[in-house]
Amino acid sequence: MTDDLMKQLDEELAPSWIAEAEGDLISGKILRFGSNTTDYGTYPVMTLAVESATTRGQKLKDLELAVHLMGAVLANWYESTEPQKGGRAAIRYNGKVASKTPGNNPYKNWSTAYEPPPTLTEQLDAPAETGGTMFD
Repeated sequence: MTDDLMKQLDEELAPSWIAEAEGDLISGKILRFGSNTTDYGTYPVMTLAVESATTRGQKLKDLELAVHLMGAVLANWYESTEPQKGGRAAIRYNGKVASKTPGNNPYKNWSTAYEPPPTLTEQLDAPAETGGTMFD
């Protein structure tokens, strides 16, 4: 095993981002993926390098937060989008919504956005901090 792989075994878990009020949001660069298992099954956990995050309308100062992608809306977003490490994600909690199916409970509604990581070509073509591309 490489040293980087071994370090991952000792990494502390990032605190969880918990959306509690309509409008709570999180955005940032995807650092890693994991999973969590409960009595209801296993679901993905996505850790972000936080660009912006709020809970109950209060801005959070955490540098890293874990987003637990449980529930149908977030789980479906994860499955259909297939976000990648290095990409950027934004998630906003829109509150509970009445189900369209009579007799079903209300569900948590979310808005999501995803920007894939830049390709190698995009990275090479991007202007360097010195003012040009790698090939200028």
